[in-house]
Amino acid sequence: EYAGPCPLCGGTDRFHVKDARFYCRHCYPRGGDVIDLVMLVENLPFPDACHVLSGGSFSLFERSEQWDVPVREPEEIASAWLDKKYQSSARRTIGATRTLLSSAQGEVGQAYLQNRGLTPETWNIYKLGFGQTFHPVRRVQQPAIFIPWFSPDGKQITAIQHRFIEPSLEKHERYSLKPGSSPQLFGLHTLTPAETLIIVEGEFNCMALHQEGYQAVSVGSESNRATRNRIELLSDYLPSYDHLLIWFDQPEFGEQFAGELSEQAPFKTRIDIIDVVGADANELLIRGELSQMLGI
Repeated sequence: EYAGPCPLCGGTDRFHVKDARFYCRHCYPRGGDVIDLVMLVENLPFPDACHVLSGGSFSLFERSEQWDVPVREPEEIASAWLDKKYQSSARRTIGATRTLLSSAQGEVGQAYLQNRGLTPETWNIYKLGFGQTFHPVRRVQQPAIFIPWFSPDGKQITAIQHRFIEPSLEKHERYSLKPGSSPQLFGLHTLTPAETLIIVEGEFNCMALHQEGYQAVSVGSESNRATRNRIELLSDYLPSYDHLLIWFDQPEFGEQFAGELSEQAPFKTRIDIIDVVGADANELLIRGELSQMLGI
């Protein structure tokens, strides 16, 4: 019998493999075989999982009407987080990984967050967690910070982002999403009345600004593309702010995003672009220069 971290919920005291079947006492007590596990972890249909496990030699992977999987429309994918199963699974994951982060076993995660300049109070506000999860590129379990994205009222989880913390990872290998996630705007559940709202890339930049007392949301890493959902969500909040600051790594994407907002959102808010060379909000927080740079 073998035991280790659960690749589904991140728990370290519940996953084991015996007689070619896996079990997780927390999220999959009925157990399953290796095909079930790949289907769950990779969010794949049966023939695709067989194809992965066979190294590409599984004959049924050849497309046929028998094995065709209906293609979901973008709207279906974007609303997958509303599914009760996703919400239940996401809540279990958040609970287990938050518990692990606050324990002695979570010292690696604690050290990582402290090195990013974030305090335990900020961890709790954003319900950050720590655990092992499957790395889709390296194909192994790796330690990660679990970052949940919440609906504006904070009652539902729209996404869980994994920030892998292995130092050797390339930039494009540092993040993955829990299957079924739909990142929209990060940090909406923390907003309170203020004069200025700051829109940034990346969850850590958003958390850094909030920790320093600013109102901030993050669009994630796809700032060069203002989606309809993001515009609609922002249009619900921006009328209450007199001043909007957009802070992206590449100012031209900020200008593009500002243009999309101005054209589509019915509000009269002054919009400015922050252009800081060589540093983002989180880096300035670590250096103790964030509030001084903003001066607001």
